[in-house]
Amino acid sequence: MTEEIEEFDYVVVGSSLTNGLLSNVLGWKGFRVLSIDENSYYGDYTASLSLDQVEQKYSEFEIEYKHDFIEQNKPKFGLDLIPSYILCNSKMIDYISNFNIYRYIEVTKLQDFYTYNHKQSFDKLKTTKEDIFTDTSMSPITKRTIMKCIKFLIRDDTVNDPDMVNTKESDEIWEEYKEKPLIELFQTKFKKLPENLLNEFVYTICNSFDITKLSTSDASAKVTKFFKSYNIHGKFPALLTKYSGLVEIIQGIYRSAALINNILRLETSIESYDAETGIIKLSSGESYRIKEKIVLSHHQKKSLNQLNVTINKTSDVYRGVVFVKGAVKDFDMSGSNGCVVSFPPESSINGDYKLKSAVQLMILSSSLERCIKDYETVQITALDEEDMLQIKKYLDKNNDVGMMFEYTQEILDTTMYDDKVVVMSDSAEPCSFDIDHCLNLAMNTYDVLMNNNDNGGDFMSVNLPSNDD
Repeated sequence: MTEEIEEFDYVVVGSSLTNGLLSNVLGWKGFRVLSIDENSYYGDYTASLSLDQVEQKYSEFEIEYKHDFIEQNKPKFGLDLIPSYILCNSKMIDYISNFNIYRYIEVTKLQDFYTYNHKQSFDKLKTTKEDIFTDTSMSPITKRTIMKCIKFLIRDDTVNDPDMVNTKESDEIWEEYKEKPLIELFQTKFKKLPENLLNEFVYTICNSFDITKLSTSDASAKVTKFFKSYNIHGKFPALLTKYSGLVEIIQGIYRSAALINNILRLETSIESYDAETGIIKLSSGESYRIKEKIVLSHHQKKSLNQLNVTINKTSDVYRGVVFVKGAVKDFDMSGSNGCVVSFPPESSINGDYKLKSAVQLMILSSSLERCIKDYETVQITALDEEDMLQIKKYLDKNNDVGMMFEYTQEILDTTMYDDKVVVMSDSAEPCSFDIDHCLNLAMNTYDVLMNNNDNGGDFMSVNLPSNDD
C-alpha cells in the first residue's frame, strides 16, 4: 500500500518580512502554505540578530569591538539587519490592522528628521506652516517658495494640515512635469528653493538615494504620504517597533498565520524537487506534494542550490551598525526614541572627502528596549563602499564608539519565475526605510502567483474572525 503524501498549495522558502506577509495572506485566502527557512531564526535577511549570531551568519565580515563590555556580552546584545519605520498613513498600517498583527507588537513614535548641509551641520525638518514661517533663519521669499513647492507636490485634499493642500492651480505644470525627473521641476519652476531645502525634499522626506531617478509623480506620492502621516496618532509621521525591529512584526505575522494552521519550520531547506509529481523532499527528511508553486527568497542559498537556480545579483547595498555610548554628537535624543539623518551626495565629511552617493542613518535612542542600555544604535545604509567607510570614520571620530559592523547585501531587482518556481527579487526600493516597499513586493508576487494584473487589488480582502473571537 502506497503511503499518502501530505499536500500543500505553496511552499514559501524564507521568513523575511515580505515572505511572511505573502504566506499569511495566502493562508487566510484558503491556500495550504508550508513556510521553511534554512536559518535558525525568524526574518531571513530582515532579521534581528544577537552579536554571536551575526558572527556566525556573516563570518566573512568582521565585527570591530571597541568596548570589552559589548564583546563579553555578545549573546545579550543584538542589531537589526535592515533599518525601518512605519509611516502612520501606509499600507502596512492597514495590513497590521486587517490581520490583527497589532495584538502582537508594540510601537512608539519617530518624530525627528535631519539633513546634513553645506555648513557641515544638520537642519531639522520643519513640517508645518507655523514651523516654516517662524523660522528666523529663512528669508520670506524662501518660506513662500517652500510652501508653494509643498502645495504643488501634495495632490491630495485629505492631508491633515489644510495649509499644505494643493489648490489645483498648477495642473498644466503638473501634466508637463509629472513623468520628468523632480530635479527638472525644481530647476525650472522652483529656482529660488535653496539647495539644502531641495535636499530635504529628495533625501529626507522621499528617503531617496538618487535624485536623477526620482520622478515628479513618485516624489509627489512620497511627499503626500509623508505629510498625510502627521497628526494621525500625534505630531509625528512614523512609528518604530519597541522591542526587536522588523522581526517583531514578522513574529506577529507568523502568529496570525498559525491561527489557520500555516506551518513554519526553521533550519529547513529543500533537498530535492520533482517537477512532474510536485514532490519536494526537505532537509529534515519529510516529503510533501506542492500543488501550485515554490516561492523562494533569493537569500535562501541552500534551497536555490538544490533547485539548480542561479542568481545573478544586480547591485550591492552596504549596511552598517554602530553602537555609541551616550548620545550621538549633534543629536539631542532626550525625550526622543530616535531620528533619521540624511547625508546628500557631495556632502563633505572628514576633511576633503565628499560622499559619492546619498547615505541614510537611523539613530535609535538607548531608551528603546531594543537598544543596549546607555548605548545609542546607528544604522547606516550606503550605496558606495568608500562612503560607508567614511561615515563610520566620521562617527568614530566624534563619538565614544563601542562596536562597529558592516556587511554587503546583494540585490536582485527582477523576479524570476517559471511554471513551478518563483524567485522573489528585492523590492523596487531596497534601501527605503518605509517598510511599505516590502508589502508592495509581497503584493506583486501575489499577482504573479494568481496570474492577475491588478496591483494586488484583492491582496488584503479576506474575512478574519472578529476581534472577540
